[in-house]
Amino acid sequence: IASLGAGSPQMENLLKRVLTDDALKQMADPNLGVAAETPKKPGESWDRAVPVNLGPIGTYNVTYKFTYVGAEKDGMDKIDVAVTLDYAALKESPEGLLFRIKDGTLKTDPAAPGKGTILYDPKAQRIASADISFKLKGELTVTIGGTDTKVELTQEQRTAVKAADASFVAPAAPVPPKK
Repeated sequence: IASLGAGSPQMENLLKRVLTDDALKQMADPNLGVAAETPKKPGESWDRAVPVNLGPIGTYNVTYKFTYVGAEKDGMDKIDVAVTLDYAALKESPEGLLFRIKDGTLKTDPAAPGKGTILYDPKAQRIASADISFKLKGELTVTIGGTDTKVELTQEQRTAVKAADASFVAPAAPVPPKK
């Protein structure tokens, strides 16, 4: 946070308030709640709602709908996922920032939610791989210095994850000692 906010106390303040321990834990959740509480048959679904608190910026309310497709030949469980996001601005005005997101309608298109596929390794109890994409679209009202400005925003996001027991990065060659 200190290096990202270097030279800008406002940016450092914002990052400290957005990148909280809880927010980082949510973003780093390696399984996204993929494992169902009870065994599922092909075609059965389960949901997980996750609020992602971005501090003074607002909150994303994320809903994942998982559908169990079935076991693959390699023993992995294939799971389809649909993702919907809906942004909520803070009700109160955050202190210490040069701007405020007053309101907004940023969300995924209900007719075309984000989607993806997850391969879950039941033996390791973790995601082996995932590829999820979604598109956000909407309008935000940003207040800067008492002036409201409408901002149209379109964001496309793709998350690809692959897990392994060994590093994907080749070890660096040893550096010979200086003479």
